[in-house]
Amino acid sequence: MGKEGAFQLPEQSLVQPLLNRRKDLAVRDAVRSIQTLLFDPDAHKKVFDILLTQILRISEGDIGVVYLQANSLAISDANLVDDDNWVECACVAGPLRQGFNKHTLINMVKGNTEQKTPLVFNGPFAPDAQALLDQSASVAGTIVLPIISRNRLVGACALASGSRRYGMEDARRLIPMIGASVCALQSAESSRKLKGTLGEKVFKDGFLSAFIANSPTAILIVNDEGVIELSNQTAETLFGGEKLNGLPIQRLIVNYSQLFEWSNQVDRYGMLAKKNEPSSQWSKQQVKRLDGNFVTVDFTVFRIQYLGRRYTTFQIQPVRSKQRVAQPSYAQQQLSVLTHLVPVGILRVDREWRCLFSNDRWCELSGLNVSESTNNGWINAFHREEVSLVLTELQLAMQDGREYQRECRLVSPLGLVLWVDFHARPLFDEDTQTTGFLATFADVTEARVQQEKLKRVAEYDELTGLANRHLLQARLHEVLNKGEVGQQSVLLFLDLDGFKDINDTFGHEMGDNLLKEVGARLQRCVRASDTVARFGGDEFVLLFPNVTPEFDTQSMAEKAIHSIALPYLIGGNKLFVTTSVGIAVGRAQACTPEQLLKEADTALYAAKSEGKNNAQYFNDALNHAATERLKMIHLLRRNVEEETFFWSTKLKLA
Repeated sequence: MGKEGAFQLPEQSLVQPLLNRRKDLAVRDAVRSIQTLLFDPDAHKKVFDILLTQILRISEGDIGVVYLQANSLAISDANLVDDDNWVECACVAGPLRQGFNKHTLINMVKGNTEQKTPLVFNGPFAPDAQALLDQSASVAGTIVLPIISRNRLVGACALASGSRRYGMEDARRLIPMIGASVCALQSAESSRKLKGTLGEKVFKDGFLSAFIANSPTAILIVNDEGVIELSNQTAETLFGGEKLNGLPIQRLIVNYSQLFEWSNQVDRYGMLAKKNEPSSQWSKQQVKRLDGNFVTVDFTVFRIQYLGRRYTTFQIQPVRSKQRVAQPSYAQQQLSVLTHLVPVGILRVDREWRCLFSNDRWCELSGLNVSESTNNGWINAFHREEVSLVLTELQLAMQDGREYQRECRLVSPLGLVLWVDFHARPLFDEDTQTTGFLATFADVTEARVQQEKLKRVAEYDELTGLANRHLLQARLHEVLNKGEVGQQSVLLFLDLDGFKDINDTFGHEMGDNLLKEVGARLQRCVRASDTVARFGGDEFVLLFPNVTPEFDTQSMAEKAIHSIALPYLIGGNKLFVTTSVGIAVGRAQACTPEQLLKEADTALYAAKSEGKNNAQYFNDALNHAATERLKMIHLLRRNVEEETFFWSTKLKLA
């Protein structure tokens, strides 16, 4: 059994708000839009405008600017170079109508002791930050992002908002877009050098260029003169060089010429290479980095002919130490397969609320991938209106060492809402201490929708959408039989005057439309906590539960009478109808629903007798009159059945 305090709620800071998750998705989309410029020779003309637009959109900023050192990242156009060697590459002047002070910004970035760390300022600004903008008094928050290329500060991007205050988390969220822009510029520099060669063909093919740029495998393409014409970022990282294009391949692969003695070459599978398609796989080869050190790699090499020239392509992967991993048993393999095939989401969570395992179905239900679900990330899938309640109840269940189950909502990062049956069972160690729990999530959205439909059919009037007699009686039972002793509730029983004439004259369809409009008007007369019900035919009931002494019943009845008496324009016809109202007041624990309805109906009969289009309260006199009326009706019926009537005629003699 788990002990008290052994399973604590996660810190609130670990539960990432849903809004942040959506922003993270927006960052991914922004990075993808920047990556479309990879190997685009003109990327340096486009990337900063895209970068700044996306950053301001995600950060809800108003103004922004990008500065870059001239001659860095292929920005070397003569007309851009200024006196201090920093150039403005992009600028968005928003509604603040202010601008950044260039020299203050540059000095601030250069003077930052941790140049890779963003700077965040919020108003009121400290003296050293006041000069950052022309009019800092109207600025709520500012972020300054350093632009780093190969561990060197080469520029800065700054943004400001007139309404938002920023945190360091806001700044860090934007860093991937800076990195994507740097990669795009580096590849653009390579592309401009390769115009007129095979590289030009590659760069014009957007898919091929994106594939090469994002490949985790190092790629080198060498021309027939033994010079590298194309390399990707992975290759530059592997060989430790900022620029590999233009270098002789033998500087990196010293035995390059020996690789193509095809007549004698046998590849690793023992098959002679075809002379017309020379290709070979080499394992554990020593290649030389630009710093002079050697690294062991596996690579595949093949040659192609293009535009009359021969090109050699290398696909290179470093050899890493491979530890022998014990193969899982057959039973373990079966269990692994089953956890991913079952139609329910599965999570394994430890006592620190960290997700240790999630299956494929969980990812489908939550919209999170495995990486996003690890640690405390799985908590983000719960609907923000329920997450606190679910975690609190789950914590108590785990502390008590008992199972936990409830239906709740999951929300994907894109806003898709699903209802799930969440079932968690605690896990114990040898000392019976709770070590975490195993949870399943079954999609019950369709069943929930059907349940709501059936409930609506059972509790609401099909024509008007108002509560029906069944739901009205249930709510009367709640306030009268379960309410606080003596608490008053008011019931208004309404019956339309002259509705039958409208139905007979204009038809049932016109009558139905009139009933819909009457119901809508009555709903506008009441509070959100009140109930408007169609009791049947042209009868409506208004229930005002748990009223205070200040509640003005008479005014509410007059409001309903006046609203219904206003003219109706239906199907081109102008119609008029009035209503009679019976009013009854009941006290909780002293009155039954049946009694209150009967009293209101009695008062309604009195309102009809008083000429209609008015409201009458129930009282003892009405009750006595109603009782006498019922006795008379019963007596008349009995006399008719027993034929005990007789006629007496008195003749008046002249």
